[in-house]
Amino acid sequence: MGSLVDVSINTNGIAKLGELILNAAGITAAGIKRNADAECYKRLLMAKAENTIKQGDDNAIDRFIYAQAHKKLDNILQVSQKAFNEFTDQEEVSSEKVDQDWATRFFNIVEDISDEEMQNLWAKILAGEIKQPKSFSLRTLEVLRNISKEEAEAFIRNAPYCIDDCLCAEDRMITITDYLLLIDAGLIAPHEELAINPETNKEEKSYSFRLGDKAIKIEGNKNTIMQRGIKIYSLTKAGNELIKLSNIEPSQKCIDIIVNIYRSNGATRITEHKITAIKGNDFDFDDKPIKVHFDSSL
Repeated sequence: MGSLVDVSINTNGIAKLGELILNAAGITAAGIKRNADAECYKRLLMAKAENTIKQGDDNAIDRFIYAQAHKKLDNILQVSQKAFNEFTDQEEVSSEKVDQDWATRFFNIVEDISDEEMQNLWAKILAGEIKQPKSFSLRTLEVLRNISKEEAEAFIRNAPYCIDDCLCAEDRMITITDYLLLIDAGLIAPHEELAINPETNKEEKSYSFRLGDKAIKIEGNKNTIMQRGIKIYSLTKAGNELIKLSNIEPSQKCIDIIVNIYRSNGATRITEHKITAIKGNDFDFDDKPIKVHFDSSL
């Protein structure tokens, strides 16, 4: 007979999720019930005042309002169930509790999210906040509650062009349509192209960019390498927090652009590495490269 517990599930994360739902969603459910009662009463009063209510209409209004309330609770349940699937074994989960105000705001938002793809996005946000509280600010929640499915799809479509928490603007990789959509959504800062230079290691002997779970390491003369930055669009705080949810493979075109730019700018060796840890804006990667893109000694 098999185990009753799925060992691939992170029980710490699931326990925190369950506690959060019981506390925050329970309060939300009570609020929905009160709001439904109040809405029913208000509509009945209005109908009676206008002398438009007919026999049986009051029951119809009740049914409609409570059907809406049931839908809200179902949306919360769907997002919570999807969040359940975001926890895997051996994944680190902080012991810090999720802020109650954050949880209440979150469930107040997702009760109105019925599109399945958008529910998937909100489930990732919930799981991410449980794993590491303070990952998503209240302001970010408010920005994301107003983005459309089209804007979310545009963000996901361009996520492979992310370099060091910015979006690459080289070679017109992001279309003007997507650029304007992401500005309207509050995910890209509304200003002209900027440029970023690679991060310098402590000995200033190499430089690197982060692209998803990969690092591009550049070796060579500092004076020539640092003369050329990569053109980028800055992400807003909400965009930066949302990009953390993306597990999309970095664009090969983006990697090729970096290699070609720094190969022509005096780099002596350019290699690709697997990132092992991310700490704020800093990151660590394996010394052994998974790919050598350029080596002037060969």
